[in-house]
Amino acid sequence: MNRLLTGSLLLLLWAGHPQATRADSMRTSITEDGTFMTITLDGYVDDKPVHFSHTADVAGKHALQKELIVYRAFKRVGSTPPLHMMSGLITTGLGLFGAIVTAALFLWKKKMRLA
Repeated sequence: MNRLLTGSLLLLLWAGHPQATRADSMRTSITEDGTFMTITLDGYVDDKPVHFSHTADVAGKHALQKELIVYRAFKRVGSTPPLHMMSGLITTGLGLFGAIVTAALFLWKKKMRLA
């Protein structure tokens, strides 16, 4: 039980820790009209100039799918999107993690009762 909680805590700390420290300076423009989303990224990543523009069809897509499109655009240029742009993805990930830990604890407790 202690190992599971310790491992979970370490995983959360690792996930929240910045993976790389680098000087990124990015101007971001995201426009959406309900049918198309245009993402424009201009700036520097690792002191290299970046000029990226992408238009995606977002008709019928929900907010998480749109956040994933933005996330992938930033990853294409080798950068990380700001956390405020990824709140839905972060919440979903933490929710899934919480559900897995809860299920594991439930199964462990059930196993201990049977033993």
